[in-house]
Amino acid sequence: MNFKFYKENHLRKKRDFEKVYNEGRQINGRYFICFVLKNDVNLPRLGLTVSKKIGQAVIRNRVKRLLREIFRLNKHLLKKPVDIIINAKKNIIEADFQKLSKSYLLMIKKAELTNNEEIL
Repeated sequence: MNFKFYKENHLRKKRDFEKVYNEGRQINGRYFICFVLKNDVNLPRLGLTVSKKIGQAVIRNRVKRLLREIFRLNKHLLKKPVDIIINAKKNIIEADFQKLSKSYLLMIKKAELTNNEEIL
């Protein structure tokens, strides 16, 4: 298993974001909203949006670091290559790493992206 987070695992281009938003499935969680779409790249990719409503740059960057780390540690659970976009909600600043991780795992289970039925 490779737990690294490579450049190829980043979703960066505007057209890729638009494709996931328009064609993907939306899943609402307590701390964030996820959009999921199968991709042709054969790698799981993550895109993040954390608006200024969340807080100052320090807070937004911390939220992004936490979400990237959760994705990195759990990308081996994904059964197929997908693009995932996470839009942070305002209450995300109240959550710690454990709560965010649990919410992410619930999201991938709800989206039927994992082979493992006992992830929680």
